[in-house]
Amino acid sequence: MQYSEKALSYFKKEPYKLSCCQAVIAGCTSLDNPLIKECAKYGGGNAPEGLCGAAYAMKLLKPDIEDSLTDKFRKEAGACQCKEIRANGQTSCSNCVKIACDILQNE
Repeated sequence: MQYSEKALSYFKKEPYKLSCCQAVIAGCTSLDNPLIKECAKYGGGNAPEGLCGAAYAMKLLKPDIEDSLTDKFRKEAGACQCKEIRANGQTSCSNCVKIACDILQNE
């Protein structure tokens, strides 16, 4: 199963109702990952520096190549800051989860 398929099955859906950040982590690793609990607060633009939670999850999972991941995410989503992404209306939160997972899967 693709990372994005797994993540989207957890994102805001019962019984999981995970945030974007949590969903990316769960989709790319497992529901048992301890980062999931720690990242409950990082949805809805609440990740450090106002980052999209999905983009922040990429940084947590692959800190050694975070600049490369962030550049790829920006190209796909139009921005890395949640407020900018929402203001642009260029992509949805669900699509940000998909973008982050696809980038991680291809790294």
